[in-house]
Amino acid sequence: MKNTSMVLALSVLSLAGCKTMESALKPLDSALNPKSDKQILSDKMDNWSQKKSQELSSSFSQGYPLFKKPEPGRSGRVERMSEEELSKLKNGLSQFDAANIEEKLANHDGSMQALYEEYGDISYALDLVSSTRSYVEQRIRDAGTGMGEDLGLMLGSPGVVANCNELSIENCSPNRLGYQVFLDNLPDNNPDIYGYYEWLSERENALASAEQAVSRYGVSVESEIYLDRAQNSECGQLTAFNFWGNNMALSRSFPYTGDRPDPSKIYDLAGFKVLQSAEGGVLLKPNYQDSYRAEPIFLNTNKSYADGRTFKGGDQLVCFTGDVASYTSVLGAQKNVYRFSALSDSKKYYFLPWSK
Repeated sequence: MKNTSMVLALSVLSLAGCKTMESALKPLDSALNPKSDKQILSDKMDNWSQKKSQELSSSFSQGYPLFKKPEPGRSGRVERMSEEELSKLKNGLSQFDAANIEEKLANHDGSMQALYEEYGDISYALDLVSSTRSYVEQRIRDAGTGMGEDLGLMLGSPGVVANCNELSIENCSPNRLGYQVFLDNLPDNNPDIYGYYEWLSERENALASAEQAVSRYGVSVESEIYLDRAQNSECGQLTAFNFWGNNMALSRSFPYTGDRPDPSKIYDLAGFKVLQSAEGGVLLKPNYQDSYRAEPIFLNTNKSYADGRTFKGGDQLVCFTGDVASYTSVLGAQKNVYRFSALSDSKKYYFLPWSK
């Protein structure tokens, strides 16, 4: 009798239409095929993610944000852009694409001031895009947090652990899981915001590369100019800088090792301290705790320095004269030390770090 009733019920549902039948059978299917903890949580997470995506969309309803960092006398602020304004910004920043920068450097007319001004434009654009990318990233992060509290999930519950394992999330927690689910759904739920964030990230990398390319070129060109102008009658033919790359600082090398400096190199006095003034120059020694092991050097210069003055990077560049200077120690002993000559250049440089 029960089987006959079931057959009659199914026949009636068939006459009523497939959709009605499908709707009527859902409770039966749920009873026969109950969802796992993982599936139940997945449905809840999708609904939570959808709600959070709507909240994120609302926060962008007034336009695409452009975050400008604080300036002297002015706090940081967010400006909003329309689609048209964003399109203009994209077109404007395209001038700093790698191909355009390479072409500009290849055809550079020699004006370092103009190149430095363009470098400044790139740096400003990079700072603007980077700060905006960070701002948008934080808005996304804020929107995607708090699932554990919102859904009342417990750390270590079966559904949370199962979903974390599926998504390969380490140090599993409800909030960490929720944020990953929110990010995974972001391209579909918030395509405009996701696209804007992706563009900001790509543009940030492109501008950083452009900034580095212009800086390397500027340093390379001005280094050659400086070396050409730095020829000193007291030194040899100067061909390179010793304080870049993997070279050890002058204050950490020859005074300790006793090795002979290279007369073709330019050195930096960073780390040296003035011991005393002498005729024609000053006596210097490394200003480190182990300086008792180091020998002084003599600097030919017409400048006056106070005793105890410590040089910082870029304060004074020098070259090795190739000979030694004699001085009398506090104990009355006559000593010979390496002699260096101070370099000076009145030319305006834009990219060399010690010229700023």
